Amino acid sequence: MVIEAFYRRVVLPAFETGYKRRKTLRYLGQLEQSQWWEPGDLEREQGAALQRLLQHAARHCPYYREQWQRLDLRPEEVRERADFHRWPIVDKAMIRENRRAMRADPPPGPLISKSTGGSSGEPLHFDLDQGSHERRGAATLRGYGWAGARLGTKQFYLWGAALTPLSLGQRCKDRLYNLIQRRNVANCFHLSDDTTPQFVQQLNAYRPDVVVGAANHN
Repeated sequence: MVIEAFYRRVVLPAFETGYKRRKTLRYLGQLEQSQWWEPGDLEREQGAALQRLLQHAARHCPYYREQWQRLDLRPEEVRERADFHRWPIVDKAMIRENRRAMRADPPPGPLISKSTGGSSGEPLHFDLDQGSHERRGAATLRGYGWAGARLGTKQFYLWGAALTPLSLGQRCKDRLYNLIQRRNVANCFHLSDDTTPQFVQQLNAYRPDVVVGAANHN
């Protein structure tokens, strides 16, 4: 518990907030507080956040602005959850065809390109801005915390890794990052009946508090 507290209160804030200049832990703190709000207060904040998002998209994203004008949809008319049911659902095909037009113009900063694993047959490529990336990370940390993988716990990840070989510099960077995050990562792409004993040996040698595994839809 002492080591866990040291990572949670010193190492991770120094890295995330101090060195990387990210607001992830600030957003995590907000989520930890808002999860205890009264339902009415939470719904009002969700509605206000949705209104801000719709207004931003209407002003800055060509694709959404044109689609909503064509369908006579106005962000200011969305006052409750039921009002949003008329709005079109965005699917993977739409994102693939209109990815650039969906970007804000001008973007709020450098965009981060992401891709899904392609388990449905074709990877989906999309973009996040820094704020969205940090909020997404905060939500992930809160979810893992609910499952017992709190900040600072010693974690063993059975996770996917890059399909192409990494440079020495990138491998060193990944190892340092995992050390700071207090995690040991085993590449699940190499898991098979023959290699299972090696994974078990690695797991037992590390003696983690929590095991985090990648889901497989196949």
